[in-house]
Amino acid sequence: SGLPHPDGTTVISLSPADVRKEGASFDLPIALAMIAAAEGLPKQQLNGVMSVGELRLDGTVRPVKGILPTAIHARQKGARALLVPAENAGEAATINGITIFGITNLSEAVAIIKNPASFLPVRNISVEELYESYNEIENFRDVKGQAFAKRALEIAAAGFHNVLTL
Repeated sequence: SGLPHPDGTTVISLSPADVRKEGASFDLPIALAMIAAAEGLPKQQLNGVMSVGELRLDGTVRPVKGILPTAIHARQKGARALLVPAENAGEAATINGITIFGITNLSEAVAIIKNPASFLPVRNISVEELYESYNEIENFRDVKGQAFAKRALEIAAAGFHNVLTL
């Protein structure tokens, strides 16, 4: 991403140790903290901003699970803004009282934190609007026949396996 990082070794502690941490949701906040530690981002601009997202090695942000409770928690803690993966922005936008920014990469997250006024936040939507947008996506119920293929895909999804389509 071409962003600065601290020199030397960095140790990141996710305390308390007795609380299980799962997934890659902390990638984006950790990266932003490291950029701020390297003085690539003024630390005071991070005040009131929460973020969540999985980072790929090329700096793109991937969606994460549990975005709705995260947005509720951010609002309860008084955050002024929440940076979420663009794919999760619609779901997070169902929570009123917090500004949601959907981001696609680490550089965009830094730019939003530095100058939030130059970016449009995701507009708040109702749960009904979100549900209707999901209904527009093609669904398994639209597939007629192909029982063997559908069963294979269900097994793959249940095991959290990838599927390659040709």
